[in-house]
Amino acid sequence: MSRPRLLIGVALAASACDRGASDVPDAGDGAAYECQPMALTVDQACAITLTGEVRACSIDPQSGVPSQTGWLLVRKPDGSSGYLCASRWTADDGYYFSVDRIHLVDAASACCGGGPGTQLDWFAPDPFFGVVHGPTRVKPHELMAATGGALRENPFAVVVSSTAGASALEAARQDWQAWAGDGQPHAPPGGTGSYWFPSSLTINYDVVPTTTGQPLIVIAPEASMDPDFDTPLGHPTLGACAAGGAPLAFLAGALDGTILSNRSGRFGQETTVTEADLVHTAALFNCYGIPVTGVEYVSPWSVAPSR
Repeated sequence: MSRPRLLIGVALAASACDRGASDVPDAGDGAAYECQPMALTVDQACAITLTGEVRACSIDPQSGVPSQTGWLLVRKPDGSSGYLCASRWTADDGYYFSVDRIHLVDAASACCGGGPGTQLDWFAPDPFFGVVHGPTRVKPHELMAATGGALRENPFAVVVSSTAGASALEAARQDWQAWAGDGQPHAPPGGTGSYWFPSSLTINYDVVPTTTGQPLIVIAPEASMDPDFDTPLGHPTLGACAAGGAPLAFLAGALDGTILSNRSGRFGQETTVTEADLVHTAALFNCYGIPVTGVEYVSPWSVAPSR
């Protein structure tokens, strides 16, 4: 059975920055989106983005099994922290964040039977990219330790923090496609470790918030840490730093050729994610020189999304 889909042409060329309202979809209130690309190094981008880790409220000393309750710690570059409370844990899927993925609290104890804590107001809704939110879940292999730890970082991630990111992405995609289905382990650029690329390779992206208010694109292949493809690195591992992943995002999905979707079971299916958010994200890609000719918007939870 074919998947429900809505394909919308995006009339935005690679030079889409600063176009008028007739060329750029509006946010519903008459305001036109005008791209203002960053001009940062990767290190500079890391210095304005968030990192995260997942912790259990307790771990059974006999079995080593973590408690059903825990938290996602979200850390700003200045060291200040906020917390999203986990709703349950399973050995296969790790911690789920089902109750509230939007409102951070100021203390981990609020997730472990303590007081309610105080809600933090770090991020206001963006008129073009929507609401910053946490993932639906974080899988055990996406953490540095299965029972809790820092979010892994996909070592193949391309941080699009300047227009040079388009060239870097194009070169990287050629390698990723060449490796897809070859059955061989591959090390990341300038790094170590072995990663395998499935024949039907998915190219994931996140749009993550920054402390300066500008959205940041991070793109990476869904490579696996094992040859049986049981440990794919999903959207929570697409951060801008060498460690700490992406604890929060505006939205996420896949880049299939020049078609952008919100097919992410972690960040792309939040009920706050709208078709307009995705169209504005396509404009942002084009502004940086990453060609997008259409979007595939999936209504939240209307179909089973990709990882």
